Amino acid sequence: MTRTDSPTADPSVVDMFRALPVRSLVLSVIPAFIALLQGVNVAVNGLPLQYGAPFALMMLTCSAAATRQNLASFRTRTLEDRWMDQRVSR
Repeated sequence: MTRTDSPTADPSVVDMFRALPVRSLVLSVIPAFIALLQGVNVAVNGLPLQYGAPFALMMLTCSAAATRQNLASFRTRTLEDRWMDQRVSR
């Protein structure tokens, strides 16, 4: 029995990544990777940190917000699926 099979457990971020790997990757990992690449770009080109920091901060903030929204959506869908499974089994 996995953690999400328990009737009282909320699905975690790990459960979300297992169930929706591509969507989670696009919304969570890729923006953080782009922020890292922007930091490398600033360092390689010898630009001041003020040029890359706002963009990186914005990308990390958007990544966190998208991950939270995706997790909330996943939890809602999981809860609805459990509820429907309980109704059908009665």
